[in-house]
Amino acid sequence: MPEIVPLSLINTGVQVLNAEQPCPAQRTLVVLGVARSGTTMVAGALQQLGIEMFGGGKRNPVFEDVPLAEALEARDVSRARLLIAQRDQHAEVWGWKRPSALTYIRRFEKYLRNPEYVVVFRDLMAIANRNQISVRADLLDNMAEALVQYRSLLDFLAHSRRRTLVFSYEKAMLDKPRFVAALADFVGVADPQRREQAQQFICENSEAYLSTSKTWHSQGEVLIFERDRVSGWAAASGSVQPVSVELLINDKLYGSMVADLPRVQVRDRGLHPTGACGFNFRLPQMRQLKNGDRVSVRVVGELRPLSGKALIFKET
Repeated sequence: MPEIVPLSLINTGVQVLNAEQPCPAQRTLVVLGVARSGTTMVAGALQQLGIEMFGGGKRNPVFEDVPLAEALEARDVSRARLLIAQRDQHAEVWGWKRPSALTYIRRFEKYLRNPEYVVVFRDLMAIANRNQISVRADLLDNMAEALVQYRSLLDFLAHSRRRTLVFSYEKAMLDKPRFVAALADFVGVADPQRREQAQQFICENSEAYLSTSKTWHSQGEVLIFERDRVSGWAAASGSVQPVSVELLINDKLYGSMVADLPRVQVRDRGLHPTGACGFNFRLPQMRQLKNGDRVSVRVVGELRPLSGKALIFKET
């Protein structure tokens, strides 16, 4: 018979700080975390639980109340207080998320009605790798910067007496039902349909989020598409730094390579300053393309293939 582990010994990756503090009916939920750490996932889940995250304004893939964020970041106290008062009047419980909030939350916390916090912690390597994909940031420099920001966040939590849900992003993704249950319990949402919607929403690689979070875009094309060869060029817009490309056959990753082979014709067409942007996948006999195979080449960090859609191999 397998050993039964007591529930108290299971590492769920979720803790409530200052749990002894009362939970008022009227309050503001603030999502805190380092950029690219999963704050969008949390804000989206809260929205699905019925917590208004947009301030009643225009919706966006990152679930941010842009007018309020702009007022706070401009240190426009009168504008920020007006917007907060409007949101207080509209809902007893509403939420707000902005990764940069960590730099000014101490100054503006006093203007929020009974603030409570939902704080996400994520693996430093994962944060830096996401930043490298999205904004082409240096991996090690970004890990160091994330560490500095987490130290600031920890200092804030150490001095706060507000109810705070702290959780591990990795643990949340491994057990979505448990995380959603903890989040819903913390905010006071018992509706099973709302909980199910929040669970369905959570996704590590939302296409809309990944597209809007990137500051660069890829370009390129497949020039040769044969049974034993897939060749072409790929680059990041506005950069001469080579990109890595992936070859997928029938939606399964076959291999990857750096696109830095010479492509004189691409340079001469004015599509790349040096032309050092080519790729050439050679397929061994045992893996050569068959009629009907679905083939995609995409830049690492992109979701869409270079051609905009998968290519279908046809026998000639």
